[in-house]
Amino acid sequence: MIDTNKYRGHSKGPWRWSYSDDVVAQLLIIPNGNNDIGNGICIGINSADSYLIADAPLLLDFIVWVKNTHPHYYHKLTKAYQGAKNNR
Repeated sequence: MIDTNKYRGHSKGPWRWSYSDDVVAQLLIIPNGNNDIGNGICIGINSADSYLIADAPLLLDFIVWVKNTHPHYYHKLTKAYQGAKNNR
């Protein structure tokens, strides 16, 4: 079971990575619907972001497992998520 409580307060996406000689990595937050990287906001990575980044492979593995073992539910969830995403 994945404890999603540790992701509370994570930076809302979409995310892009920015690298420089001074900083190992910064999280660049792009405003919704805007693909211009110049309009992003560079922030440090908070603990919720760190947990989410570290658990990304586990979350992806779970999604792949659902897709492969329960394709009917996967497609229903995908459709529901797209509908909810479009209504934001």
